[in-house]
Amino acid sequence: MKEIVTTRDASSQQENAVAKALGGKRTANSGATAFSKGDVVAGVVLVECKTKMTECSSFSIQKSWLDTLEEERRGMGKRAAALAFSFDVGKKNYYVIDERQMKRLVELLNEEAAVG
Repeated sequence: MKEIVTTRDASSQQENAVAKALGGKRTANSGATAFSKGDVVAGVVLVECKTKMTECSSFSIQKSWLDTLEEERRGMGKRAAALAFSFDVGKKNYYVIDERQMKRLVELLNEEAAVG
């Protein structure tokens, strides 16, 4: 694993991990281009990634991140969006999704349990 020196290194490492975990791809220049937003695109899902340089026990989610992500999701024509965050770079990622997506996830898991 590459040594983490800058916030850009930390962000790149997290974005690579999220892309790999979700079977997606990192967007060019962390979504700073006019045609491609967010940090990771996994099919119909747009993901914004946030991480810390050093381990912490809490992480504040800013509403503006979620608002911007939703605008970018719509602009790119994606069906869903998620905010990925990590309490320490290179460690486990957690995801914030909206209620509509959570309802769909519950439906899918319940359908799976009924079949399985």
